[in-house]
Amino acid sequence: YATAVDFSKLKDSLFNDKSGKGKGPFISKVMKRQFRSEELAASRRGDGTLATSKDDVDGVVHGHFSSHFASKVSLLERWGSHEAMASLCTDAMPARYAGLVRESYVKVSDTIGAAARQRGWWGEADSPITGSSVHKAADSMGKGKAAGKSKVTADMVAQLDARGFEILAGIFDGWRVAGAIPDTLNTALIRLLPKTSQGLADLAKCRPVALMEHLTKIYEHIMIGRVTAIVTKHGMLHPSQYGAVERTGVHAPLRVLAEAIEDSMCSKRPLHVYTTDLSKAFDTEPFWSQELGWRCLGMPEHLIQIMVNLDSGCKELTELASSEDRGKVPIERGGEVSGATTE
Repeated sequence: YATAVDFSKLKDSLFNDKSGKGKGPFISKVMKRQFRSEELAASRRGDGTLATSKDDVDGVVHGHFSSHFASKVSLLERWGSHEAMASLCTDAMPARYAGLVRESYVKVSDTIGAAARQRGWWGEADSPITGSSVHKAADSMGKGKAAGKSKVTADMVAQLDARGFEILAGIFDGWRVAGAIPDTLNTALIRLLPKTSQGLADLAKCRPVALMEHLTKIYEHIMIGRVTAIVTKHGMLHPSQYGAVERTGVHAPLRVLAEAIEDSMCSKRPLHVYTTDLSKAFDTEPFWSQELGWRCLGMPEHLIQIMVNLDSGCKELTELASSEDRGKVPIERGGEVSGATTE
C-alpha cells in the first residue's frame, strides 16, 4: 500500500511539472525499454524492383528523402518575388491567399511588428555572446543525447573551464556576426526510425530523425532562447498559442477542450471539434515562411538571417547500415525554429 501511495505521489508530481515535461520521465520510470538493431540492406524502387547494392540503396534512400523534405510551395510560386514578400504585396497571388495574408500577416505587421521596430524590442537578441551564456546553454541540454557526426556532445562541452567557455563564446559570436554557421558544422545525421514491425523495409513508414551537431545546438539554444524571451516579454503571440512557448504543456489546452465539451453537454448545443496530423507539415515548411513570420514581428534583417540560417544551412547525412556518409540531402526545416510564429 505504501508503495502504491508513493507511486501515486510520483505520478502527480511529474504530471504537475510546470514545464509540461513531466510525463516523459514518468513513462520512462514505469515502462520497460527494449533495444533492437535495424539494418537497411535492400530497398524497393518506385518501379517495384529491388535495390540491393550499397550504391543502389544509397540512390533510393536519397531520392526518397530529397522528395520528402522538398518544399511544396516555392517563394516565387506564392509571391512572385522576394521583394513582394518583404513588402507584403499580394498582387501576384490568388485572392484566397491574399485575404489570408491581409488578415493574418499584414494585421500583425501593422501592430506588433510596428511596435517592435519603433521601440527596438529585438536589439538585445543580437548582442555579443558571453561565456556564461554558453555554460548555461550547455548545462540545460539533456544528458546522454545522441551526437552528430563529430560525436562531440553537450556533456563534453559542459566540462570546460571558464576560459574554455569564453573561447567557445568567441567562436559562437563569430557565427552571430557573420549571420551563418559554417557549412562544415551545419550538418546532421538522419537516423531512420521504423514506425511498424516491418523495420526499414518500407521507407514511407520510417520516421527521419536528424541528429545535429551539439555545438550548433548549443548556439541555437542561445539564439532561440533570446528570441523566445523577447517574444514572451512583449506578449507577441496570441494567448491561445501553446506550442513552442516556454513553460507551457498540455494541461491548459486539454482543460479548455474539457470545458468546451462540458459546456456543450450542459447547454445542449452542438460542438464541432477538428484535430489533424498533417503529413510532413513540419519537415516541409519552407524557409520563406519562417522569414515572413519574423518580418511581421518586426525582426531586423540581420537577426532574420541568423534565425533562418539555423535551418537553411543544414545538409543532412543519411546514416544507414554503414557508418559511412551517404551523401548530402538539402532539407527544409523551417518549423524547427519558428513554429510558434508561423502557425
